[in-house]
Parts: sequence; structure tokens; C-alpha cells
Amino acid sequence: MPHYAAAAWTATGSSGCHERDSTSIGPPSLLNSLLIYIGYTVNVFGFFLYAFLAFEGYNWLVALSEARGWLRLHATQRLFVDAVLSACVSFTWARYLSQGFDGDAFSHVLYWKYRMINTREMTSRFLGCISAGALFGIASLKLLWQGVSVQFRSAPNTFRFLERFLLGRYKCKTFSEQLLIKLPHASHFSVSSWKSLVRFGRRFTGGAIAADFGDPLRHTALLLENFVFEFCFCLAVYLVLVITVVAYRFGDCNALYIIYKRSVVFTANAYLRDFDSSVSLDASISVRRFFDERSLSLLAARVLANFLAVLAAERYFTPMRRLRHHDFVDIFPNLSNDKKHAMQPKGGSRAFVNLAAIADEDIRLTPLPRTPLGRCLRRVALLWNKDKKD
Repeated sequence: MPHYAAAAWTATGSSGCHERDSTSIGPPSLLNSLLIYIGYTVNVFGFFLYAFLAFEGYNWLVALSEARGWLRLHATQRLFVDAVLSACVSFTWARYLSQGFDGDAFSHVLYWKYRMINTREMTSRFLGCISAGALFGIASLKLLWQGVSVQFRSAPNTFRFLERFLLGRYKCKTFSEQLLIKLPHASHFSVSSWKSLVRFGRRFTGGAIAADFGDPLRHTALLLENFVFEFCFCLAVYLVLVITVVAYRFGDCNALYIIYKRSVVFTANAYLRDFDSSVSLDASISVRRFFDERSLSLLAARVLANFLAVLAAERYFTPMRRLRHHDFVDIFPNLSNDKKHAMQPKGGSRAFVNLAAIADEDIRLTPLPRTPLGRCLRRVALLWNKDKKD
């Protein structure tokens, strides 16, 4: 398989700093799918751990400086510093520490919809990201101390977010509350439906899912508010991701994407902090938070918003519909040269390509990255193939 260090970034969402092996790991067997799954699970879990340690160290320094009178930050300053630290953590991870198995869970669905990766690889990547979120959520509950940074855990009980309103300290209402006041039946229907679902789910979770919804209007307002912000800002992030896929040849695209995503998180959280809530913009982060919040309805609202944002970005805002053949050859490295040549339009390399001609079986697996983790997984594949031949 030809070497494509730059183009490999577009299929993985990684920083482009880690080159990929020039040889594929083979046909899409169960072993290769498992290796991809392990790679994404380990890498995403490593990012969560790195971010956790960075924010814990930051919180310790802030607490120490305030205790000794060196520095005292109010809430708005903390929010701004948190945003800057988030950008630094994401950038340093992508540039220096990532093992090449990057991207949020639903970004791989977007690559699959564009036919850049096949169904088996998309499934392995998606499940790897989700598994990493679940494993870190379980580890933070069972193994780590409880003082996790607010960047990664919400308030102990998310449904107390409107306590200040209940106490009459504020008379204003959120956008969702103003809407739902006109539709009281909608809020009662929403909560009653979730109560039925939670009662069914508690049989299998041993009571791990929260069932106390409180005021139906307030609970539905929380879900709707989180859904709207998650959808809108996820859509904004995926639109920029689409642009970076096409403009992969510019080396600073990934850095721009990371900074933009951190800015989006900062903007959304500046509003949602009044709810003691925050956006995830990643299904794996939503799953990780579930183990702290214990709210199945909030998890479902976030994941559904992610999914709908991906569908909207792919269907209504895609540049792939007007992709010239000479760009198509570079952006789709997982297709064979014969397939690329067969798809060349009659108008030549500057004519537009019909991506509908790409079948799932035409797409090969993305080669493993040339990183320590990628080389380790490749050795496992080679040993397995050698044992089968013997």
C-alpha cells in the first residue's frame, strides 16, 4: 500500500504528526478489527487520564495559591483559564503524546458516511471510543479519588441545577422553560416516558440509574437545553471537521480545529454553567460522565444530539458532492489505485467524482500508525499471521 502520511490524518482525526505504516495490516478480518478497537480504546483512555491529571494539578495549584494569598480567581476568570488549559491539553496531546488513534466517536461515523473508511473499521473505532469512556468512568468511580475536576464531572446531582430559581433568587426563566410553559403536557409526557424506561433499566443496573426527576417541567427543560446546545455546537464542530478533511494538505488544520473546538466548548459552557451542566461534544465523554451523573435521559439527549449533528453535517453541508478527481485521489487513501483510476470521469482529473460508485468492499483498512502503540499492535498481527501459516 503506498505511503500517505498526510492523507492518513484525514481518516483518523489525528494530528498528522504520526506517520502511518506503508503496509496495511491485511484484509478486514476479526483480528484486525479487534486491533483497531484496542488501539482506540487505549489511546482515548490515555487522553482522558492525561487530561484528568492536568486538571487535577491545575486545581491543586489554584487551591494552593488561594490558600497562601498569591492569586484569587473569580468564577469568570476560572472559566476562561479552564478554556485556555483545555486548548493546551488537547493541543499537546495531539502534537506530542497521541498514538494516532484519535477522533471523537461520531466523527468516525462522518468518515464512514463519506466512504473514507469501511463499515467494519467504523464500528471498531466507534466502539473503541465508547469503551474508553465507559472504562474511565468506572475507574474514576472505583479507583480514583472523588475530587475530579469540574471540567470532567458535573455537580453531584444534576437535577438540582435550578435550586436558585426554586428559592426565588432569580425570576428569569430559561428558553426551554418559556417554551414548555406553553406545552405542559409535553413535559409530563417526557418525564413519564423516561420514568417507565428507567424502571425497566433499573432491573439490569441494580439501581445505578437516577430515577428522581423532580419537577417535570424543570427536568424536561434541562434535557431540552442540553440537547439544543449539544446539537448546535456539535454541528459547528463537525462543519469545521469537514473543512479540515478537504483541506488536509495544510499542516495547521488540526491545530486550528482543536482551538476552534475548545472555543466552542467555552462558549456553550458559559451558558450551561448556570445549570451546573456542560456540553460533551463527544459520545465517549458523555458515556464517561454517565457514571458520575447516573442520568440515562441526559446521556440519551447528548448522544442523540451528537448523532443528529453528524447526519446534518453530512447531508446538508458536505463539500464531498463537488470533489474533483485529483483531490479525491489524495483524500481517499484507502481505495486501490485501480479503483481510483476506474472512477476518473470522462472530463479528466479536474472533473467531479461520483462517490456513490464506492462500495464498502472497495475500502481497505487504514494502516496502523507508526507510533509505539501502532507498532505493538502490528507485531501482534504479524505473530498471529505467522502462527496461522505454521
